[in-house]
Amino acid sequence: MYTLDMEYLYESNEEYQSVLLRAFQAENHDVLGDKIAELYTQLKHHETIPPLLNKIMEIYVWASYENAFYLLFSYDYFQYTHPYVVHLLKQEDASLPYNKLLSELK
Repeated sequence: MYTLDMEYLYESNEEYQSVLLRAFQAENHDVLGDKIAELYTQLKHHETIPPLLNKIMEIYVWASYENAFYLLFSYDYFQYTHPYVVHLLKQEDASLPYNKLLSELK
């Protein structure tokens, strides 16, 4: 469902779109919303997710928890989100990528 071993850096919108599709093993953008929702369901109870989403909701006051999770996969944040998600899915210590992601939230 989510690609753990891949390069996730990008320098253009086209590269970002391609990387995002590869990360979710998706053939097109039509299925990305469902795949991100599945990942949210899988990870939402991890102890670091609610504080992270609360931080996003402070910035984007209109966002719900699920909307905030979707924002993690936006152009601005995906390069920081991917390593964090990989660590969570591998059940490894995610403190370093988590702290990097938190520091990048504007």
